[in-house]
Amino acid sequence: MVRIAEADKRRLSDLIYLFLGRGLSFFFCETAVSIKKESDEYTEEERKQEEKNKEIIAAHSDWDEYGKWSYDQRKELGWQPVSEWMNNCNCEGGKDFIEVLSDSIENLAFDTSPLEN
Repeated sequence: MVRIAEADKRRLSDLIYLFLGRGLSFFFCETAVSIKKESDEYTEEERKQEEKNKEIIAAHSDWDEYGKWSYDQRKELGWQPVSEWMNNCNCEGGKDFIEVLSDSIENLAFDTSPLEN
C-alpha cells in the first residue's frame, strides 16, 4: 500500500482514509444496515419533537387504546414519530448515516486545517 500511495502522490494515511470512506460507502450501497441510536445521536429537532410527543401523550389518557387514534389524528395534534434507529435505506430522503460517515472519513484525507494555523 505504501507503493500505491507513493505512486498516487498521497500520504499513506490519506490513502487509508479514502479506502475506508469509499469502501464503507460501496460495501453498504446494496446491504441494509440499521443500528440503534445512542442518546447523543439524536438531532436537536428530534429531541424537541420527542418532548412535544411526550406532552401530547400526557394530555390524552386514552392515547394507547388500540385503534382510538389514527395516524392522521395524531399528526393533527402535532405528534410525529421519532426513529430510534439509524439506517441506510434513505427512508427519510437526503443522505443516510453511512453516506455521512463515509464522507467524513474521506474528508480526513483532504483536511487542510494544519496548513491554516
